[in-house]
Amino acid sequence: MEAGGYGLAANVGVALLFALSFAAIAITDPGQRHARRFAAAYLIGMLTPICELLVRYTDLPGFFSIVGYAAFLASMVFTAHSVATFHGERSPRRLLIGLFVGGVAIRIMIHGGQRDWLPYELAYQMPFALALFAAAWAASRSRPRRLLTTALAIDFALVALHFPIKAVASTWLGSGTTARDYAASNYAVLSQAATGLLLTSVGLILLLLVHEASVLRSRSEANSDPLTGLDNRRGLFARLAPILADADRDGMPVQAILFDLDAFKAINDRFGHAEGDRVIAGFGAILRAHLPPGAVAARMGGEEFAVMVPGITLDSGWRLAERIRHAAERAGGAGIAFTVSGGVATRAPGMAIEPVLARADAALYGAKAQGRNRVVRASTEPERAAAIMTLDRAG
Repeated sequence: MEAGGYGLAANVGVALLFALSFAAIAITDPGQRHARRFAAAYLIGMLTPICELLVRYTDLPGFFSIVGYAAFLASMVFTAHSVATFHGERSPRRLLIGLFVGGVAIRIMIHGGQRDWLPYELAYQMPFALALFAAAWAASRSRPRRLLTTALAIDFALVALHFPIKAVASTWLGSGTTARDYAASNYAVLSQAATGLLLTSVGLILLLLVHEASVLRSRSEANSDPLTGLDNRRGLFARLAPILADADRDGMPVQAILFDLDAFKAINDRFGHAEGDRVIAGFGAILRAHLPPGAVAARMGGEEFAVMVPGITLDSGWRLAERIRHAAERAGGAGIAFTVSGGVATRAPGMAIEPVLARADAALYGAKAQGRNRVVRASTEPERAAAIMTLDRAG
């Protein structure tokens, strides 16, 4: 086998490794549809070096030459589409489809044309360049802009630029008088090495980005409550760390508000757990609608919720809790009636959060003891807070 043939075989292996790597991520994280798309793009692209080898070693050089070209262009176009959707951008599908159809049509028209003639070679290479410029444009629009996405955009642009450079190089080095002679040419060695190296660097960056997205997705799912979309207890404490650090630095208080759905067991018993879940999800939506900037909310478990609001006073926290309580009361009138009770406690700068939550919890159950459907401010005195905790916690 000629040196160019070994390069083609190596690129088959590289494309297969990337396809398997993306497929492995897709299997371990079924929600990672972007990994499936990139795996498909590499599988399609792998057909190109296979077809180039078949051009050399079968009796259908013309057929495999065009199929290999179409596969490579399809891979580039699908990659541009996948990069756009991966970054949350709208894919220019019509443009990409038009580029693919037009590129294949040009390849068919120039089939049998004069090889190593610059107009011919530019017509051959430019559809690839345009597809990857589209991928570079999609990557450059990613927000927030980060080092990896910037590197991806630059890498795509470099790969796009190397295609017209290859067109010029073929006129100097010669790519063989026929498609079958390509694998034996010096140009084939340079072409396969350059394209393989550049596309490998693109694949590595894409792998890093997809893996990072998968990790972030798993972390988000571990820290969130699937029923309400709010943070869970673990997620709340993870998000609280920087909030408390900023509050300590600025000498600002943080208000801890705890809510509990009143008589929630009776709702489940009367209407069923499915309706109870709808009530919980509805109250989660109320919390999101009333959160001020910088505040975080979480479902702590069961029918208990927490809201943390930095930079406001105890009275302001109580008024916010009252607005939420009234909103819940009004929302219940449109479906299953429900009310909530709440407790508010202040965290002064430098305080641990656990005692603050304990005082808010004491105030919450003080509200329950006073008849439910109300919000109580916590005592700032630990002794009084401890006394409130001894009240009847039923309901």
